Amino acid sequence: HLGEPDHIITLPEQKVASEGVFDYRYETVANPFDHDVWLTGTEISPGNTRVLHHVIVTARNPQDHEQRHWVTGYAPGTQGNSYPEGSAIHLRKGWELRFQLHYTASGKEETDVPRLGMQFSTEPAEHAFRTLVIAHQDFQIPPGALEYPSEKVIKVRNPATIYAINPHMHFRGKRMSFDLLLPGGSTQPLLSVPNYDFNWQRTYFFEEPIRVPGGSRIVVRNAWDNSALNPNNPNPDKSIGWGEQSFDEMFFATIGFIEN
Repeated sequence: HLGEPDHIITLPEQKVASEGVFDYRYETVANPFDHDVWLTGTEISPGNTRVLHHVIVTARNPQDHEQRHWVTGYAPGTQGNSYPEGSAIHLRKGWELRFQLHYTASGKEETDVPRLGMQFSTEPAEHAFRTLVIAHQDFQIPPGALEYPSEKVIKVRNPATIYAINPHMHFRGKRMSFDLLLPGGSTQPLLSVPNYDFNWQRTYFFEEPIRVPGGSRIVVRNAWDNSALNPNNPNPDKSIGWGEQSFDEMFFATIGFIEN
């Protein structure tokens, strides 16, 4: 979707059994560059959309795995990320790329060969494009609940500019919204997804980036539909909490930003 990449990383073929529940897989790839690069665009190309649930790519220091940062991700509906002019993701020389792969069974044996396309510059960007990961795990959705809400508040310490938001839940996800509470007390809506669709998960880019002063808060609200009226619900008779599988649930989102 972003055009011809400057470089493509192709992962080894992944074999997916016809049935079962699969743990996350991890592939570690050596940095293909012998110098620092600044990624101006990234896109995951799935080889098999029938079984590939998601991909998350992080860069990390091989000598210290605590030093790591988000690079890019894929879920059904995403089309890659082209970062705002003057910003890029810094991929340091010697840092490796770590791929988290999640697969689900389709009823027959399958294979998948994911690829990561990268557009990059060797010139340092003015700003580092960063991704804030928001995760709220303390919830338990009652059986049959038609509208079960939850909320998480994020404090913004330093001034920043927000460029993109990506909400993520599983099959029971119903809606998710993001509001900016400014230090003076006013509220600015950022994004509302009133009819969430697990099979069409988008990263929403603002036509005009949102400047956020330090001391603001971002309020993320959502709701799940665990009722029998939800045609995608795997089991409306079961209480559901946080989990990695699609039949579990998540309250998860990412916000793409730069610090001013």
